Amino acid sequence: MPILGCEWRSSGLAFNALGNLLNSGAGLFIIEATGVTPEGRITPACLGLWDDRTETALKDKLSRARKLAPKTPVFIQLAHAGRKASSATPWEGGQLLSKEQGGWDTLAPSAIPQLKDERLPHELSKAELAELITAFVVAAQRAERIGVDGIELHGAHGYLLHQFYRQSPTSALTNMAALMRIASAFSWNYLQQYAMHTKASWVFGFLPAIGLRVVGLPRKLQILHPA
Repeated sequence: MPILGCEWRSSGLAFNALGNLLNSGAGLFIIEATGVTPEGRITPACLGLWDDRTETALKDKLSRARKLAPKTPVFIQLAHAGRKASSATPWEGGQLLSKEQGGWDTLAPSAIPQLKDERLPHELSKAELAELITAFVVAAQRAERIGVDGIELHGAHGYLLHQFYRQSPTSALTNMAALMRIASAFSWNYLQQYAMHTKASWVFGFLPAIGLRVVGLPRKLQILHPA
């Protein structure tokens, strides 16, 4: 199962990578870490699927690459990096970017930075959480239109959904039980919206963190693999 990481743009490089991996002989190909909003990207170089421009660009590259390869199921991993967004690429150090370096304001379940000396992320309100659920659903609908065969929801590696479950135990502001209830509600509400707004034949995967138990999924939804 080849996986295409996020550190690329929907460009000629992306087309070459798609073509090569679709010709690898694997039974499933996953496009990883695709941001559902601009501020949800890990780095400025990461792929996104949040508007007509990003949808058209990815559809063009994917459809052309598929014509040059054997028929292979393609999934896309939808993600939001939360407080780990606005980072430099790994080969540029991977640290949080300042506004002057092309960075942006980050979002998180609480105003706790990823590292002690970093600027604080914006603490999400309930209304903003509802908007994020909508962003994930709309990205799934865009993915359906570009012709992918299923999606995976990223819930691991310290990114936004995982951040609800993994807060700093030293913070007096953090109520772990409340955050876990919010995370569970976010996940379940998204899954319900996803099931209502996408075709029944689609496959859904969830990438959970190690030790995160996922229960009560609708029948059409499936766990793909643990982190």
